Amino acid sequence: MRKIIFFVLLICGTNSVLFAQKKSTASAAAPTNFDLKWDKMEYEFGEIPQGTPATAKFKLTNTTKQVLLLKNVKGGCGCTTTDYDKTPIKPGKSTIVNAIYDAAAEGSFSKSVKVTTNLSDDFIMLIIKGKVTPKAKK
Repeated sequence: MRKIIFFVLLICGTNSVLFAQKKSTASAAAPTNFDLKWDKMEYEFGEIPQGTPATAKFKLTNTTKQVLLLKNVKGGCGCTTTDYDKTPIKPGKSTIVNAIYDAAAEGSFSKSVKVTTNLSDDFIMLIIKGKVTPKAKK
C-alpha cells in the first residue's frame, strides 16, 4: 500500500511541475511593447525657425495577434505635446503617433516621448532632435 501511495504522489508531483513549466512558457510568449514595429524610433528635424512648431510623425504597426491600445503617449517636458489615435488598433493595422515640438527656445534639443500600451508595463521611448534657429530680424 505504501508503494502505491508513493507512486501516486510521485505522479501528481511530476504533473504539477510539468504544468507549472507550461504555464510559465506560455506567459513568456505574450507580446510586449517591444514586439511592435515602428518605422523609426528617432526623428531628426534639422533646423527649425524659432517660434514655428514642428511635428514628427512616427508610424506604428501592430505586428501582434492582439488588439493594441495606446494607453498613454506623453512628451518628456512641456515643450513637447503629442497627438495619437485612442481607438483600438487591430493586428496588422497601423497608426501615426505625432510629437509636436513648440520650438520656443533657441538652440539644440533632444526630447523624449514615452509610449505605453495595453500589451505590457514596458514602455517605448521615442526621441526627437533638432536645432531651433533664431527668428529672422525684420
